[in-house]
Amino acid sequence: MQFYDDHSSFSEKLRHPVSRSLLRDITDDELRAMAAHELVPNNQGSSLYVTRIRSRSGAFTEVVYDIDESLVALLEQVWGYLRWQQMIRVTARIGSPDRQPLFSNLYVTRRYARIAQMFAMNFSVELDQDYADIVTVVVPEWHQRKIIVMPRQRVTYILGSDYYGEAKMAMLRMAMHLGRETMNALGLHAGSKVIRVNTPRGLEEKGVLVFGLSGRSRGSPGRRQHHTSKRQCSGLGGQLLHQDRQCEQAAGPFVGSKGQKGPHRELLG
Repeated sequence: MQFYDDHSSFSEKLRHPVSRSLLRDITDDELRAMAAHELVPNNQGSSLYVTRIRSRSGAFTEVVYDIDESLVALLEQVWGYLRWQQMIRVTARIGSPDRQPLFSNLYVTRRYARIAQMFAMNFSVELDQDYADIVTVVVPEWHQRKIIVMPRQRVTYILGSDYYGEAKMAMLRMAMHLGRETMNALGLHAGSKVIRVNTPRGLEEKGVLVFGLSGRSRGSPGRRQHHTSKRQCSGLGGQLLHQDRQCEQAAGPFVGSKGQKGPHRELLG
């Protein structure tokens, strides 16, 4: 086992695992092509995949505040394996670019490019950044299933699970932790949207939060137009902002995740 007298060198390896080569700034089409060997064809042209692990690994998840020698030994084994692998890195953003957003880097071995593809489709992808507030390292082919959450380092290692929801949750979990610890914010499991309505003062935009557990149709009302068709009044309707997690800041705005592709806005309190 290697001991680390210099904390910065350990942190560097933790957040930037060394690999044989690192693929960055990959387009959606390129990621889809890389994952084509696992693609299940369907008549809608969507990317469908069958995973070995079918749900999140709560029983295999450990939150670590103090890193001990046994964890260092495990990480050394993982790093030794990754040194000979090709990896993909995707940089994503949480929140509006003009409101101090959080940035996240996802690392995943190339043979599981589908995880990188789903991540890129779920979040607002940015040009590759070497530094990120949140780091997630995914090694699905590891022989042992273990999820290591390190809040002080803002890093999660996902070993032995190819379930995409694990990578998604790693980012959202850490974002909510940072919201509470550094942004004076409250994390909420909710969607957000803007509804345009007619009022005595004219056309106004109203912010809406939609609460609900996973798989309980929280996204459906987020996408509905609430019977405000253009035939009723030009300009009425709704716009989905963020589907999954919101951080309510003390100053008022909500910083959301899993937004629509394209321009992002904040939901003001």
